[in-house]
Amino acid sequence: MATSEAIMTKTYQFLLFMLPLPAKLSRDQKSLVADRYETKVLDMLDLYVSAYYSSEEDKPVTRVRISLGVQDLQLLFPAC
Repeated sequence: MATSEAIMTKTYQFLLFMLPLPAKLSRDQKSLVADRYETKVLDMLDLYVSAYYSSEEDKPVTRVRISLGVQDLQLLFPAC
């Protein structure tokens, strides 16, 4: 099983990969879609950090929020 530090590192690398993707959008789509996309990616990083440092009883709630955030990114990803 992977360590928590390895999971955080891989997540951070994945989010760094995803941040430049909205730059490929056309100019009229950038303002709305790219802003929502970048906000969601940064929110996901915040959720992962809070899950890493939260207590054991708070982790299930944080995991559900992370799952919902991943689903939101999956819906926004085809637009990019």
